[in-house]
Amino acid sequence: YIQDMMQKRFRNFILTHPFDRSMVGELHVNDFLDFITRGERVNAPKPRGDGGKVAGVSIDLTPVRDHPELKHPEAYAYPFTAITVRATALLRFIDQPCLLAPEPPSIAAMVNAIAINPEVALAPVQMCKNCATSRYLPAKCDYCMSPKVNSVLG
Repeated sequence: YIQDMMQKRFRNFILTHPFDRSMVGELHVNDFLDFITRGERVNAPKPRGDGGKVAGVSIDLTPVRDHPELKHPEAYAYPFTAITVRATALLRFIDQPCLLAPEPPSIAAMVNAIAINPEVALAPVQMCKNCATSRYLPAKCDYCMSPKVNSVLG
């Protein structure tokens, strides 16, 4: 139900604002789809997914799943509103998925990488990012910059 609600929310927003959507809103849609796709890819069993591993390292979500406060939002929500709290948390994530992106560490890493090798261009990204588009609309990869700039795609 939640996934259906999220998809309808995006479609309705796009249909009701065909020409007055901001670029930031479009980027948030892309970020959201990328997060969902990467999570699905990590959690899906092999051979479709990575079988719960990232770069060969097993991901253990039991500390989050078994945490008493995280597992039971009714402990920190108004009585009888736990499902509402969970749903609104998902909706906030849809509106601002970039809040989960590690931008400050990424920026620090970019600064260090550029300082070490200033002659190597780091933008646009010179490798396939395995984005949601590559998963669901692979024909669009022909328009991606990465194959044209010495990427791993070759």
